[in-house]
Amino acid sequence: IYSLGRVFCAITDPIAGIISDRTNTRFGKYRPYLMVTTPVVVILFFLLFTNFEISATAKVALYSIIYIVFCINYELQTVTYEAQVPSMSSDLSKRNFVVMSRQVLGTGFGYSAMALVPIFLKAFGDDEKGWHITIGIFAAAAFLCMLLSLSGSKKHDLPMPRQDKKQEKGYLKEDLKKVLTTKPLLLLIASFGCVILAFEVISATNIYVFKYAVGNEAAFSVVSFATLPAAIAGAFLTPFLVAKFGKKQIFILAGIMSLIKPMIFLLFDPFDSMTVLIILYMIQQYFQVTMIVTVWTMVADCVEYVALTKNVYSAGLVTSCNTFMLNFGGIVAGLAVGGLLTLAGYTGADMASSATINGIIWINAGIPGAAFLIACIVLKFYTVNNRILQELGANIGKQ
Repeated sequence: IYSLGRVFCAITDPIAGIISDRTNTRFGKYRPYLMVTTPVVVILFFLLFTNFEISATAKVALYSIIYIVFCINYELQTVTYEAQVPSMSSDLSKRNFVVMSRQVLGTGFGYSAMALVPIFLKAFGDDEKGWHITIGIFAAAAFLCMLLSLSGSKKHDLPMPRQDKKQEKGYLKEDLKKVLTTKPLLLLIASFGCVILAFEVISATNIYVFKYAVGNEAAFSVVSFATLPAAIAGAFLTPFLVAKFGKKQIFILAGIMSLIKPMIFLLFDPFDSMTVLIILYMIQQYFQVTMIVTVWTMVADCVEYVALTKNVYSAGLVTSCNTFMLNFGGIVAGLAVGGLLTLAGYTGADMASSATINGIIWINAGIPGAAFLIACIVLKFYTVNNRILQELGANIGKQ
């Protein structure tokens, strides 16, 4: 069901981008979709944690439908939310701050939610009623946060001058071609795809590393929470670093530093020391978040670059290219990890042979290491930077 949801998310991304770019209402281009999807997402989120007294087969069918519809609405919400970033400000530093704020708050609240779930269940009861109260609290909080976001973005997401509908339809194919043949955007998408593949493979295999290589499956939760400060630090410091050294330079540096953990996993045996593992995972988390924040600031730059060089403002489509890779990378990683674990001899037993353990370590470290390296090489050819955007803007201003 989860994999099916990711497939529908990937399909929804470009459609959401195209439709939102061609939407023009008195409420703006992107906010109308947030207004519609927010209550739908909240209701479906609540239903996902509701126990329906029906047969097992009917449950699978019902939850599949609920989850797929949830994914479609959530993805439409995500694309239109992210597409508003370029319109927030023409100042590159302010845009970077917007992306950083989103990442810091998202990381902090995400970990807080994970920590609060068991506390709420203990207080309200670990039964259907307790889950409903717990999920209701999170759903209400999410709804209020989105209302706040809608209110804050009102002055930025303004209606555009209306075009003739027949003329607009004729431009769709031409605009798609212009956007999808923009070299810097394609390089960014390819690089981001490699990064997401690496992150998803690591995420999918971490539990096996701790179960078999470390020998303590429960320790994974401890290590995960210990990396929270590193994640917040990465999100907070990135805007200052990219302002001083440049986005591409920071991304490549973060990609190279992300090779530290895979190399130590492959060349040494750090699995007996919890301290060493926490340090390695903190390094990984810091640079992982640095790369993600940097990429999203570069997406906003690509929106502006396409507008200046191709005369097409397609914040939704450009943004959806990245969210598509986010989901597509997850799908590919899920399929690859399942197959590779089987080849490594994984059977699901409590014990594993040394060959299987080595195979799990290679999957967790070798594939991500190669993906990080490829991402850095690809982005080396990325040419958009603050100077180029300013020069393009100045030239168009003179014309």
